[in-house]
Amino acid sequence: MEKQCLNGTVMGGTVETQAEAIAGATPLGNALSIKLLMPQNKATLAAVTAPGVIRIGRKGEVKIGDEVVFTASTKKSMSLAQAVVWYREQATAIAKVLARSDLPADLQMLQAYKLREAQQQGAMNALIEPGIAEEFASRFRLEPLQKMVQESINDLKLSGKALFDAIAAKLSKVDEDIRYPSQAGGCFIKGTRVYTKDGKKPIEEIQVGDWVLSSPEDGSGQPECKRVVRTFAHDPQLIFRIIIHPEGWIFPDASYSVVATGNHPFCIGWTRADGLKPQQRLRQGDGGRAFVGDVSWVYRTGQEGIGWVSSTPGPDGHGSVFDYANYSAVDDSVEEKFLYLPSEVLASDEPYLRVPVFNFEVEDFHTYYVGGKQGFWVRGSN
Repeated sequence: MEKQCLNGTVMGGTVETQAEAIAGATPLGNALSIKLLMPQNKATLAAVTAPGVIRIGRKGEVKIGDEVVFTASTKKSMSLAQAVVWYREQATAIAKVLARSDLPADLQMLQAYKLREAQQQGAMNALIEPGIAEEFASRFRLEPLQKMVQESINDLKLSGKALFDAIAAKLSKVDEDIRYPSQAGGCFIKGTRVYTKDGKKPIEEIQVGDWVLSSPEDGSGQPECKRVVRTFAHDPQLIFRIIIHPEGWIFPDASYSVVATGNHPFCIGWTRADGLKPQQRLRQGDGGRAFVGDVSWVYRTGQEGIGWVSSTPGPDGHGSVFDYANYSAVDDSVEEKFLYLPSEVLASDEPYLRVPVFNFEVEDFHTYYVGGKQGFWVRGSN
């Protein structure tokens, strides 16, 4: 067994911690001693010892003693939006632990912090794109416990049980939502039609100085044309197909589709593409409305640029294929070949298609319209 000792200084007082962790088992310590110097120079000592052993089992089960608090999702199983939803839902597990705990308030605070750490790590490990773990961490920044305690002392003037209860309660809630992303941008595939002063134009052909249809980000005013000030072409990224129905649509009327990266904001409160849900309303260039029908991952097929989307609730059924890299339909032989997703693709660590994507920045409003007969309102880069 190894011991890890951490000492540090924070504004307004000194915080000393000593954590003991079982080497090679889990980074979650189970002993902590905190000494605080209050703003009024009154010392408070919280001797925290063994607040319930928190450990991670082989199946990703996070336990306190023999009780499973939550189970982490498998590696590379979630988009960023799905991980956010999972992370927010798991906060209720912390609240339930606190509600039935008979530990002292200081130990409950420490237990809540350790659970939040485990939940954050579980969500980040489950991301399909490990590269966006940094974005997740920035949106759900978990300050060091010492800093949280000190800030509560300085800002809220709390001490004793009220202090520990306040921090534990804060740790059992996640207030951030998945709407406006911290790293704004997102992109569309080649061939996505953008509404310009001179008609529709493929996004990869948009140039600086072009005039595109745009609207104020807050939804006020009427659409008007604004100049493009920068363009972006990005390396291959994971993509989603969004089916959009016009107002008054009934089956089998025609629908539209746009294909975007998961983080591209749409006008439903600037919701990410991978966070859109069926029946949510979208604004069109003529002021009319459309609604989301379906949002689907695009799987790779093993054939360059060609992606597969399921026509059933899961990837085990039949589906349809399209050349997403070149924005073109495929011939019948390719359709027949990939009526079902190849089993080797589904079983692989990287089952999803990546293609080059494009975006641009619009002066003043930072928005534009894509796809459909009238265009669907989306946010650009800035």
